[in-house]
Amino acid sequence: MRRELILLAVLSAVAGCSPPRPPELFVSTVPAGASCTVGLAGQPVAVIEETPGIALLDPAQRELEVRCRRHAFNDAVATVAAYPVGDRLDYIVAGRPHYEFPGTVTLVMTPSPAAAPR
Repeated sequence: MRRELILLAVLSAVAGCSPPRPPELFVSTVPAGASCTVGLAGQPVAVIEETPGIALLDPAQRELEVRCRRHAFNDAVATVAAYPVGDRLDYIVAGRPHYEFPGTVTLVMTPSPAAAPR
């Protein structure tokens, strides 16, 4: 009986040791339908072909730029910063990252001014 309990405890611990999922960021624009890149210093980390969409992020990054474009609208840019969560023991035991990004970012696209007639 004691062996079964120990085996059950070990199996439960191993089952909870799956690798942590990469952080996700849900990107939306108003209006929808923009293409966005999420990056750092001009290097894209993730690309969203058309909003709304989800970007998988590098957990090592602490601050990323979200840049969206859509025809007939001005480009929209937002900076997304990670915030600390839990403690080191929480990361070791639960496999959660030390930092998390906000779950959602929404960028408002403004219409481009019409070309002035000559």
